[in-house]
This record gives sequence, structure tokens and C-alpha cells, in this order.
Amino acid sequence: MRSFVATAVILLLLLACSAAQAYTFTPPDPDIGDLAHQYYYVWGIEVTWDVNPDPIYEWVNGASLFIHSIWNWDNAPNDLWIHLLDDAPIGLTTGYDDQDGVDQFLVEGILLVHYQDLSMTPQDLWYFFTAEQRDTLNAYAADGVFAIAFDPDCHFYNCGISLDVGTERIEIPEPGTLTLIGLGLAALGLIRLRKG
Repeated sequence: MRSFVATAVILLLLLACSAAQAYTFTPPDPDIGDLAHQYYYVWGIEVTWDVNPDPIYEWVNGASLFIHSIWNWDNAPNDLWIHLLDDAPIGLTTGYDDQDGVDQFLVEGILLVHYQDLSMTPQDLWYFFTAEQRDTLNAYAADGVFAIAFDPDCHFYNCGISLDVGTERIEIPEPGTLTLIGLGLAALGLIRLRKG
């Protein structure tokens, strides 16, 4: 009896989640203007995964930003701030800040990463979102748009930027399914009490 109830509960829980999905986004200008130092950039991204919980939706469980072969144009001190923003026009927009040494997005969104003193030798940079940053991405993406913002304070050459997002599909169980899960868990609890 115990194994039957346990199996039933596990099967019901498995029904609530299904296969993972993967999405890759690239900006309209793949190297984002080579991240020139006199500008800041906002890459507005339209969400392509299902954020509508009716009753199945997708939840971001992984995200990473990749910058291919980035290098600084000289060996001077340099900074690159990258933020996650809640909203922006879809596509790529730029603003002028003339390498002022200040994070243009200091009070906007959340800081993903701050790179300092990147070398003149090309290198690949992978940045993996933390659990807290993934939760923020889920919140920002709920309305269908989010953005990645870059403020380079030095000139960086690169060979392309991309964002990878992994999601899991989650089904919100019907009330009857929730009742069955609750009964199964209660039965397991009773079995454990009797054995104890």
C-alpha cells in the first residue's frame, strides 16, 4: 500500500513539470557597436517563452550572457557594467556618456556583473545568472519584455554577444489534482506514524 501511494504522489508531481526549453537571443547589432566607450547601450528583448500561467507556463531556471572574444583596445584601466532592466524599447538603443567613469545604470534594474581591467588579449566571457538574478528575470519577463544594459568605460572590441535562457514548463494543477496530492501526502504521513 505504501509503495502504491508513494508512486501515485510522485507521478502527480511529475505531471506538474515537463520538458525543459532553451532560447538564444542575439542583439540586432551582434557586437553592440563594439561597446564603444563614449556610449551606453540598452538591448530590449521580447520574451518568446510562455509567461502566461493558464495553466501551463515557463519558468526561467537558467540564464547566461556570452561575450565572444572581447578585448580592450589598450592597456588602460577599464570598466564594463552590465545590468538587467525591467523594460526598454525592443531592439538596441544608445545614449552618449563620453566615458565618464560612472555606471550609467547605477539606479536602474539590477547589476548583473561589473568587469574591470579586461586585457588586450581576446577572451570569451560567460556570465551565469545567480538564483536571485533568475528570479528577477522571471519577474521582469512577466509582461513580455526585459532588457540587458551595457555601460563600457573604455573601448572594447568583441565578436558577438548572446543571451541563453533555459526554462522549465510548469503546469498549475487543477483543484482536484491538488486534492489527490494532499490525500497522498496525508496517507504517507499516516503510514509513517503507524510505523513509528
